[in-house]
Amino acid sequence: MISAIQPECNINRGKTQWRFRPLGVPSTYAKRLNEDPLTLTQLASLKVAGKTVSVLFVYIGAKKFDDGRMGYDPANPATDPLLLDRIDKYWQIGPLVEEWKLDAELSPTLLVAVSGPPQARIIISAVEIDGSQWHKAESDGGLYQVPTKGPKNLDACELRGRRISPEARIVFGSFASQFFIVLDPDGTTRGGGPLLRTK
Repeated sequence: MISAIQPECNINRGKTQWRFRPLGVPSTYAKRLNEDPLTLTQLASLKVAGKTVSVLFVYIGAKKFDDGRMGYDPANPATDPLLLDRIDKYWQIGPLVEEWKLDAELSPTLLVAVSGPPQARIIISAVEIDGSQWHKAESDGGLYQVPTKGPKNLDACELRGRRISPEARIVFGSFASQFFIVLDPDGTTRGGGPLLRTK
């Protein structure tokens, strides 16, 4: 707790494995907890290959599904392949998928999985989306899998382990249609909970 609060009297220059880290995030990313939380402006300015891109945020809770997909347990995190299997499916994004099938340029480029309450929101993985593969997206009762380029890299844009500022308003709801948020470079959003504000 002291390390998380970071009082001036607790500056630790030691090895990162001895520092406080967000549970569920590999120790490689421990130092990222000390970085300032990401703002909405920063999230809307993310770039891939030099191009500002749209981001698909999904919320990962503790629920375990009947098909074997694991819930997010920060005390006992899944391996990267199992984590990817959890974050890429399944999401109620049918109408958007139809748009992205018609024009891959409209597809988000990053799939960012977050967990925790709005006051302590943390990115548990980030992976590039293969927008050209939406026509092959697996579906289950109107819910869709996101075609990704993982699991070799779940740290796209060096986001894994970063905190998100509450002011960014990455707020989800309690219904399946509110478990995702699409953030475009102009700051506008689609999806999310009823408290999510758009620019």
